[in-house]
Amino acid sequence: MSPMPGKEVTLVSGKKAFIVGVREVHVQPYRVLAETPEEAVRLVADGEGDILDADFEYSHTLNPDTWTVEEMRGAG
Repeated sequence: MSPMPGKEVTLVSGKKAFIVGVREVHVQPYRVLAETPEEAVRLVADGEGDILDADFEYSHTLNPDTWTVEEMRGAG
């Protein structure tokens, strides 16, 4: 069962609906002007640089131990 926002959920007898927050790591590239790679990292860490939106990419999913889960109230 994978309910979409705004979609009604039909529950099977005895089952509950849950929302699972899967933690993922994504890579967001920045463009920055610097003299060295170390300076570039420092500048981006300090909030400098331009986000390259078109290059945002998935890296990996974290271990299920880090995920969150909550029961959907009022579903069904």
